[in-house]
Amino acid sequence: MANLDQIQQLFEEIGPATNEIEGVFRVDEFEWSVFFSEDCYVDFEFDEAQQKLVLFADLGLPPAECRAKTFEVMLAYNALRKETGGLVISLTGSTDEDELVQSFELNASELNLTTLQNVVLNFNQKAEFWRDVIRQGIVDDVDTSEVATSMPTGAIKV
Repeated sequence: MANLDQIQQLFEEIGPATNEIEGVFRVDEFEWSVFFSEDCYVDFEFDEAQQKLVLFADLGLPPAECRAKTFEVMLAYNALRKETGGLVISLTGSTDEDELVQSFELNASELNLTTLQNVVLNFNQKAEFWRDVIRQGIVDDVDTSEVATSMPTGAIKV
């Protein structure tokens, strides 16, 4: 069973141990942000009671002309839970200004540095892909099942 001190220790170690990470910041007692660049980061929330470390990445808002199609593609992607390992894309709210967010719940009970590295790098890779697709409005060209199953060698599903 993981406690807050153990999770904090992992965040202290992951930055220096991972070349792609530029910085790790503790936002508050149970939240951290891992930065890959100034505008590319992954947020984390630790739920000690549920033993979950939840990852979040903002994906942006698709252009108005392809918003409905983008949401349709995201719903299809969410249906591939087995292939994605539970990665979810959702809206932050219900207005035209709300953005899409990618999230994933990671079991924290036996989390180690290597697993956290694999998960955060793979999660960020998926977020970068979806940010580009959403920003460019090219969802018609996306095969969600191919994206869900295209994992780098040695990475766990996220």
